[in-house]
Amino acid sequence: MRLGLGILLAVFYANISFGQEVLLRDPLGEVADYKVDRASARTTGMIQSGEMRAAVTTHEPNSASYDVQINYTFRIQFMGTRTGTEMVSVPEVYFTPEFMQDLRDNGEFISDEFKVQHLGYADARNLDGGVYPNCDKIKIYDVQTKSNGLIRMADQLLRASEAIDPAAGFEDMVIVAHIKEGLPVLGAAKIDVSGLYDGMRVKAGSDYERP
Repeated sequence: MRLGLGILLAVFYANISFGQEVLLRDPLGEVADYKVDRASARTTGMIQSGEMRAAVTTHEPNSASYDVQINYTFRIQFMGTRTGTEMVSVPEVYFTPEFMQDLRDNGEFISDEFKVQHLGYADARNLDGGVYPNCDKIKIYDVQTKSNGLIRMADQLLRASEAIDPAAGFEDMVIVAHIKEGLPVLGAAKIDVSGLYDGMRVKAGSDYERP
């Protein structure tokens, strides 16, 4: 999902300052493709297939951030194909080495809009055969911002059937990601998004695909 997700994944460091100048990589123009893993342990059965592309499209120096555009196509049982685009603003600090080191050292980050835990380290073995050892495994939860791009995307995608009340929303979002230095855009080798939709637990897991 843009995930992110998640996606989603990047906004939780918007309010952190490291108190010193840090070296940024310039991610402008980077692209990362993801494919849904249909294994029942990761993805709800109604999601028959799915692809996402995350691309860093714009640098916003006034807000010290980058815009990440997420294009997605999901094929959902009873609902057909769903496509769309979401934009997420990612703070520049995300692209510094200090970003992940700070989370490793502290174990947790808490803000008014979300919480993040560092869950340790895990290897990622992906659908295309890629292997990414010793990834940082992180969990993002207690996401409060209803306008978050990942939540908007989940609202569009994770509906069990057309009979569900269209006013129902996606709640209790949890994102678990395997982050590997050197991968493009947000560095995610795996992204797993789960939550409640109209009281039903739904989930979608996706893997980075090598060019």
